[in-house]
Amino acid sequence: MSEQASTNTQTARPNTRQALLDAAEALFSERGYEAVGIREIVERADANLAAIKYHFGSKRDLYNETVRRILDRARVGGNIWDLLVGPFSQPSDAVTALGMFVGRHCLRVLEGGPSTVAARLFLIEAIWPSEAFDDVIAEHFKPCMERLEAVIRQINPEINDSEASTLANSVMAPMAYQRIYRTIIESMETNRQPIDEHAVELAESISSFVVRGIGGSEQMCETVRTASREAIQSAIRQSGQTPGTENQQA
Repeated sequence: MSEQASTNTQTARPNTRQALLDAAEALFSERGYEAVGIREIVERADANLAAIKYHFGSKRDLYNETVRRILDRARVGGNIWDLLVGPFSQPSDAVTALGMFVGRHCLRVLEGGPSTVAARLFLIEAIWPSEAFDDVIAEHFKPCMERLEAVIRQINPEINDSEASTLANSVMAPMAYQRIYRTIIESMETNRQPIDEHAVELAESISSFVVRGIGGSEQMCETVRTASREAIQSAIRQSGQTPGTENQQA
């Protein structure tokens, strides 16, 4: 077999695309887009340089596909952002949706699992934006935050876009803190709570704080707390876990 034929065969192997994605995920989530070269990726994947162009087009396209795959895996069991899809017939329905979203998100953050890889990759991207930064924002972050902002405006239509954006960030920031500093937070805890209890406490605190910021009534605060708590309990039942499981490092 000629060298050219061997290269073409290696490039077109059915498992080459998977191997490239596996290698890219490991390297990108470890060091970020800019610090990883395509030669490293193909060497780890036991492929050749032409394979990236053949299967993806470019390093940037490979990175974007890697991000999509990581997020798809993290969303197994349901995309929690879909809980925010409206429109809702009345503000109380939007409040319930917000509570369910915050509850499920808090639980996912504390459980770790597949979402940990996504969090690590996005943290690197946030600190050291790559040439693919705009792609990541446009495809994965902006649409999600727009859903959250829309729910906030449905709870209180008098809120303007800037206020809605600030409140949406107030929802996400405490959960991002929990994800980024999980190990540090746990090391300082004298009495570590089980995951379900911690998730409920965190979700109730975040959701009621934001609803107050939106201008919601005390009844709305109780509604959002109840929704967040029930969403966590429902998710645990569906997963077959036993409530009270000891918290694990994310």
